Amino acid sequence: MKDSLPAQPAHSVWRRLFLLLACVAGGLVVGFAGLRVTGSSAWFLAVPVFVAAAWLWVANPEDCAPCRGPGAPGR
Repeated sequence: MKDSLPAQPAHSVWRRLFLLLACVAGGLVVGFAGLRVTGSSAWFLAVPVFVAAAWLWVANPEDCAPCRGPGAPGR
């Protein structure tokens, strides 16, 4: 019999889509605010920064099912 771990609640597709759109919107807000204050369009680099930060939060490698199993590396 396999040793099974309790299932972790997966992030729903709609929740992830909302998070993606919220991150893009947050980055755009920072970009437009920075553009208005400084006149530099470099502030729009906030968009990929927001998306990357959210990705690190949503795509937590510790939530990976094969990584939690009894045969996982380092266990």
